[in-house]
Amino acid sequence: MSKKALIIVDVQNDFLPGGSLAVKDGDQILPVIIKLMPQFDEVITTQDFHPEGHASFEKWPPHCVAGTLGAELSSVINPCQVTYRVKKGTNQAVDAYSPFFNEKGDVETDLHEYLRGKGIDTLYVVGLATDYCVVCTVCDALKLGYRVFLVEDGVRGVDLNAGDVKRALDEMASQGAELVLSEGIR
Repeated sequence: MSKKALIIVDVQNDFLPGGSLAVKDGDQILPVIIKLMPQFDEVITTQDFHPEGHASFEKWPPHCVAGTLGAELSSVINPCQVTYRVKKGTNQAVDAYSPFFNEKGDVETDLHEYLRGKGIDTLYVVGLATDYCVVCTVCDALKLGYRVFLVEDGVRGVDLNAGDVKRALDEMASQGAELVLSEGIR
């Protein structure tokens, strides 16, 4: 029997309205996440958790600096429903959009080991941002052999270059992710 988990990607204060790297309408996914969390026995959150002067600050404004309010998860995410927390991007010199592998292809966290230990083979993914951390998380999970559902109404993107979000959705689908809406998840 298939075992599933919900992965909530980087729903942190710095990526929400008012944050240093806010994703437009990022807060609109919060009701979807709140509705989905009780439907899963395993709820995993990922967080950028960067040291001061992190490599990603060359491309992006400083964000999600370890120990700051901006690095914290949105307060609407009930910590009692979260079964596992993953912090990524902790190596100052290497960026990591995915909790599975960093930009150099090295294992970033123990998330894969944790999921396998729990017998989880199916992931439902929500979070920020569709065209960066979400697409990397989904594609890495697919490479590792998971069945992956991207919850379309549970993600928002940066769309820095017009069409980036659509390209990310197309890439995830072409690699095997199933795009679904939250209303169909039971």
